[in-house]
Amino acid sequence: MNLENNNLELISFFNKNKIENDIFELRPEILNCPRTPIPLHGQVPREILGRKWWDETRKKSYLEAGFMCQACGIPKDSEFILWKNQLHAHEVYDIDYKECRIELKEVVALCESCHYFIHDGRTSSLFDHGIYTEEECFLIFNRGLQVLGHEKNRNELDNEEYYIKTWGKWHLFLNGKKYYSKYKNIDEWAKFYNIKKEE
Repeated sequence: MNLENNNLELISFFNKNKIENDIFELRPEILNCPRTPIPLHGQVPREILGRKWWDETRKKSYLEAGFMCQACGIPKDSEFILWKNQLHAHEVYDIDYKECRIELKEVVALCESCHYFIHDGRTSSLFDHGIYTEEECFLIFNRGLQVLGHEKNRNELDNEEYYIKTWGKWHLFLNGKKYYSKYKNIDEWAKFYNIKKEE
């Protein structure tokens, strides 16, 4: 696959689609949603509520989006969709950094490229482990920035130093219950995800 040509075709498709598609309102701002705080990686509604809940919820999000990516508008069956001809479901959270609390806001349908743009840390990790090439990562990030229209905005407290200080306070609030980190500290988290921490 020639990624550069594919990228140009995608941009042309998006520009045309934004003008002609009045069935469904695009939401490129989804690509700027906050990252899940690292103490809560793996502590997610789909794991807690189970496969049946997740399948029903994600299928409902695909249907509501007309089987299109809610951020960029590319349809599920487009010849331009990247890698796999499928949509992903992404959990969007309300995050209170001072209270160290996250709460599920909605589940949205995204194409694979937009999804991996949001999960930039995971995408970089896949590159580090040789799963994505430099060219593929460039395509994901470049395309995501074009869809979003600006750099990602990050909360100033979305950083490793703050998470280390507040690790034990972070929780997911779901159906009236609090769910805390699955990991005792950042070192246990890094070991689980096979992340090399800088000395």
